[in-house]
Amino acid sequence: MFKRFILVSAFISLFSVYNAEVINVPLDYTTIQEGINASINGDTVLVQPGTYIENINFNGKNITLGSLFLTTQDTSYISGTIIDGNDNGLVVIFENGENYETVLCGFTIQSGYSDDIGGGILCSNYSSPKLMNLTIISNYAKYGGGIACYNASPTVENSCIVNNEAQMYGGGIYCLDSYNIDFVNITVYSNRSLVGGGIFLDCSNLNMYNSRINYNKAYQSGGGFYCKNSNPILNYVNITNNKATFNGAGLYISSSSSPIFSPETRCNIYSNSINESKGFGADIFCHNNDTIHVFVDLFTVINPTEYYISPLDKIIIEINQAVEDSLINSDVYVSVNGSNTNSGLYPEEPFRTITFALSKIYSDSININTIHIEEGIYSDSTNGEIFPIQWSSYVHLKGSSLDGTILDASQNHSSVIEFNFVRDALVQNVTITGGRSNRGGGFYCYDSKITIENIKIINNIATTGGGIYCDNCLLSIIKTQISSNMCPDRGGGIFSSHSDITLSEVTIDNCFGGGIYFGNENYSLTIDNTIITNNLCRYGLQVTGGNADVGYSNFWNNEAGNFYGLNDSIGLNVTTNANGDSCDAFYNIQMDPMFVDPANNDYHLQWGSPCIDAGDPNSPLDSDSTIADMGAYYYDQSMGIGPDPQYHQMTLINYPNPFQGSTIISFSIPQATKVKLQIYNILGQLVEQILNDDLQSGEGSIEWNSGDYPSGVYFYKLSTPQTSLINKMVIMK
Repeated sequence: MFKRFILVSAFISLFSVYNAEVINVPLDYTTIQEGINASINGDTVLVQPGTYIENINFNGKNITLGSLFLTTQDTSYISGTIIDGNDNGLVVIFENGENYETVLCGFTIQSGYSDDIGGGILCSNYSSPKLMNLTIISNYAKYGGGIACYNASPTVENSCIVNNEAQMYGGGIYCLDSYNIDFVNITVYSNRSLVGGGIFLDCSNLNMYNSRINYNKAYQSGGGFYCKNSNPILNYVNITNNKATFNGAGLYISSSSSPIFSPETRCNIYSNSINESKGFGADIFCHNNDTIHVFVDLFTVINPTEYYISPLDKIIIEINQAVEDSLINSDVYVSVNGSNTNSGLYPEEPFRTITFALSKIYSDSININTIHIEEGIYSDSTNGEIFPIQWSSYVHLKGSSLDGTILDASQNHSSVIEFNFVRDALVQNVTITGGRSNRGGGFYCYDSKITIENIKIINNIATTGGGIYCDNCLLSIIKTQISSNMCPDRGGGIFSSHSDITLSEVTIDNCFGGGIYFGNENYSLTIDNTIITNNLCRYGLQVTGGNADVGYSNFWNNEAGNFYGLNDSIGLNVTTNANGDSCDAFYNIQMDPMFVDPANNDYHLQWGSPCIDAGDPNSPLDSDSTIADMGAYYYDQSMGIGPDPQYHQMTLINYPNPFQGSTIISFSIPQATKVKLQIYNILGQLVEQILNDDLQSGEGSIEWNSGDYPSGVYFYKLSTPQTSLINKMVIMK
């Protein structure tokens, strides 16, 4: 049954022993566990790319389990060989004394679940495997969402532990009673837990070299690294941009721990933040410890106060330079075709990722700077964007166009943007899509002050708050479309708790889980010039406490009802508005808004819509100098009025699809205008412009020959100055 391979693969030559068996999955065995069970010490189980829904146990086998889809030194890279725990238990277990000859290499480990210890990988009972070139993502446990070590000594190299969660300790990594652990070139990013969002270390020692602990979150203490009764050795470790509610957002040291910082191989500790508390050590907090010597290259400031280090008399720190002196105190630019080696200061020299731009920009209440985003699709598969994007205070985000600048989390188990303890952020002119999270598929907002304007929040999923989740925030939403988001709980469009929210000129439509859930005592909700329609399962607007001021808005056809928990007079038609339509005392109507084509994401108003000129007459006039319309998009009466819709449906399709040589791209445009038809590759890069001309309204078609372009997925985009459409096509040769 076994097949012996000639050792030509780089992977096999690196890890296999001569004359040892090489077991191929799925050629020899259909599952990875079957391959492990059939192996003996020294064998290699070689797994082909694909997704394997399994929960595997090495069962004491000192073998190599690896994938031909090898990762590189770029630890943000996600392997195409996936072991998926299906939220039905631990993904990978080492619990029978597996030694250093045991290797796990080249996989994505995801969707593990445990109500005890370890979600993605568990090492226990004196096991000491080598874990190499792994992406450990979106796993959950009570202790140690990504990796848990209990009486174990693993080596982890060239790996990324991202977006894992623990109920209690160690969102990314949890170590208890473990010694001689080695972490080399690892990234611990965007994990969260009650304590020790990135790493929780208790009665354990580790040697960490050339690694990054960034953007993790603790709901109590130790956002990046929580160290208890332990003596880690830290060399070239970056502990940055982590957050905690109380103290030690970067590094929390307690209970006689003695981390060792070398003056030669210095770490960087900076830009960690806590919930506006003073004297609690945002970067380093020390509790019940002797004096600790800390040597860093970069720190947040040259002369730390109690805000950055607490207590100051317990930390002797030597700092080479302050990060605030090296950050960019100006606007920066980002493009999917940019490079993180560029200056970022000019449109011609853009950075490649938004996340990198956030790490380089400096802003405060006096110096508010903007990240300008060029048109393109920003995702893990295009420009290597890592989600959720953890936003910073006093930084604005501005896209080039609403439909052309798209932040797509690809339904990969994270929100699109998270705002934690963020002050005065503004987001404009982008589409937010593809988020999938426990709370807040599009935006997760906690204890923050945010304004979003001219935004689309579409096709996001969460357990609570499909489009937006908001807790303890001040949130303003202006000229924004929130549609086709989903949650099984409450707030398909928006979920709000303990927050003051203002909506003006907003459209919320077709969200599963209702339009807005506002559950706030002693807080306020203000809505005007807004349309809330066609939302499913729950109410259009559900209020269970606080003050709601709702006027000049349209509520129609929400499945469970338009209103719940509001003043009895809201929704009760007692008068007429300026258009002569029946309305309540606050000028709210309940009528079909007459969208142009919501099935194709066009929420402009048709002529004759009751929402035209039905907004608050005291609001600023629309750009056509008429009374404000309801909803995210006003009807431009300067282009003429009449019985026909202002916007006819713009269409775009190609046939055949998939195709080998050529395909016909057919389209229609509603009016005479400038038209572009462009082809993009899977990386979001423009590969060919087929059309750039002035056309009359109506239908058209173009035959496109794929020529020498390789097989794969491509996107074709039809754009006018007014709007754009993007579709996918597949070349098969």
